[in-house]
Amino acid sequence: APDDIYEARHSCCKKFFGPRPPRYVSIYRDQVKREAQMNKPPAPQHYLIKHSKEPVLSSVKPFSYPTDLQRKPPVPPNQKRTKVPPTPADYVKSNIISMLSDTRNGDKKLLDDSGLIRKYVYKSDYGKTPKYLMDYKMLEEQAIRAEEEKFRLKREEQEVAAQKAKEELAATIKALREKWTDLNTKYQCMSISLDNLSKQRYKVHLELEMDQVEEDIRHLINKV
Repeated sequence: APDDIYEARHSCCKKFFGPRPPRYVSIYRDQVKREAQMNKPPAPQHYLIKHSKEPVLSSVKPFSYPTDLQRKPPVPPNQKRTKVPPTPADYVKSNIISMLSDTRNGDKKLLDDSGLIRKYVYKSDYGKTPKYLMDYKMLEEQAIRAEEEKFRLKREEQEVAAQKAKEELAATIKALREKWTDLNTKYQCMSISLDNLSKQRYKVHLELEMDQVEEDIRHLINKV
């Protein structure tokens, strides 16, 4: 029978593996049961009210400074009020006169700013050249004078340089002429007979040097 087979199998397993160990039971089982009981949702008739679990704050006390008790009492108001005497001026009439209706719709505009009253012609600077134009003109004149002065100084420097160059040129020509005179004197003092080679060479040297000095003088005179 099937029951006998299962019993035989169970007896064989028990004999081979030994008795079954006890089932594991957690040591926190009772604590978990208590927490589950405590956290159990309330019944429908005991529903949760809004803001019921929020902490209740203490009542708000009015703020006051520590020195409020030391302050002096406020100054009592002035009971005597000065009465302003009525003025005989009619402001309604003056406002009507000072206003101008300038459109067909009756738009109001101050008569003082309408352009119908002459007030700019009575100013002290009316009809005069503005100050900024005078300043601009003065700056322009100063720039022109500075440019003229610069040109004059440059021209004077050029004239001085030209005069100095002319004087140096004249002095150079004078020195060359003196040199030519000295060479000519030496040339004329030579003996007539050229009986040796040194005299011939000296004569040729003087002639070449005199020709070179004459060429330099002619070149410098053409520059003047």
